[in-house]
Amino acid sequence: MALTDSPPDSASPATSRAAQASHLFRLPPPLRRRIYLYLGLASWLSLVCDLDPQNGHALNVAGSVTAPLCDLSRPLRNCHVRLAKRPDSRLQEVARDAVLQARGMAVPYLKPSSTPAATSLMDLPRELRLQILEYTDLIVPWREVTWSRQDPGYVAFAAENSPGWGNVTPSLFNCWRIKGDAPSIGCFCRRYHSASSSACRCWFPPTPLYLVCRTLYQEALFVFFSSNEFFVHDLRSDPAWYDYPNERLAASLFLREVTPTCALVHLRFLELVFPAYLAPSWPRAGQPAMQDWWATIRWLRDKINAPKLTVRLSGATMGQGTSRAYAATMRGAEGDAIFQAYMDIVRPFRKLAKGPNGLARVYVDFDYPWQYTETSKRREELPGGCGWLECRRREVNEGIERYIMGDRYDSLCQNDQGESEPLWRRRFYGF
Repeated sequence: MALTDSPPDSASPATSRAAQASHLFRLPPPLRRRIYLYLGLASWLSLVCDLDPQNGHALNVAGSVTAPLCDLSRPLRNCHVRLAKRPDSRLQEVARDAVLQARGMAVPYLKPSSTPAATSLMDLPRELRLQILEYTDLIVPWREVTWSRQDPGYVAFAAENSPGWGNVTPSLFNCWRIKGDAPSIGCFCRRYHSASSSACRCWFPPTPLYLVCRTLYQEALFVFFSSNEFFVHDLRSDPAWYDYPNERLAASLFLREVTPTCALVHLRFLELVFPAYLAPSWPRAGQPAMQDWWATIRWLRDKINAPKLTVRLSGATMGQGTSRAYAATMRGAEGDAIFQAYMDIVRPFRKLAKGPNGLARVYVDFDYPWQYTETSKRREELPGGCGWLECRRREVNEGIERYIMGDRYDSLCQNDQGESEPLWRRRFYGF
């Protein structure tokens, strides 16, 4: 079912939509019972009513459209409701409540009580409030949060074949891309629409928690940024570009504009993923993007809790097509330029890592700068060539880590437990 936002030849679109809802759902009792019986025997229902959230009658029309879902004779196994193409908090709540009631579930809030509560959340000690917030969506199931220029807001990915999911590959982002045996019913993702679906498990931060009061805002920021690991991507590009298209690195945007300044001190793990480098396209020292990057790190110095923060600096891997094309023309001097670009990125971190109050740890994961030169190609063709290339890559990364950490490197490596592969690499390796 779909109701158009602007019916033709209508002087009052909102009145027309309300009339449609009235005709559809205020039917004679015998016919209503037959419809309810049919829905009760069905296992799923898909309802689309794309309204204009800016229209003053949208909320009333949404309530009329979803009202029959509260009176089904039997709960539905799956239910999908979309009330607007754009996200709107009011319509989102109507869609969510309708889906829960159609599936025989209670709405996630209590009805107002005439008796005032003896204790509110804010009356509890801070330690208890923080423990309660840890059971909300402030903590992602796999504690990995991704941000990039393209994705709207923060994104979370799920591990493949994770415990509790059987053989299903779950998605905490872009649920509409999941392919199954049944034909597609369209997009009911709550990240993109005023919608609710029993199939949508996409995660996004619980924004209402930040709006309760200043105290809860600060505590929610603490839980969100201290309990999750953050991964920042510059641009997913395959093949990689030949001219860097932005005046600022995504890492600078994330640290300066996306993350509240007061929340930077709560960060515990941060991975900054830089795009695949093609000489001479990368911004060099003295150019605006690199100047802004160095200024951002200087500005960051007194905003973070360095001894509790681990940083990983990574480079995205070029796609196979790009690799072959680039390898045909790459020379040793270009490999030198790539290595210099790596050093331009990491150089300002030396001051953040210096001394006993420096960063807890800095990891580096860049490709071997000279891997596409003719010399490396010939070496790879020899027996054990792949192992040789991996050894050279590790040597370069270890040398850069030692450069950043200085005298602290050896002592920190003694207790180093190694790194686990982040989920984004399983999903977007080679992007």
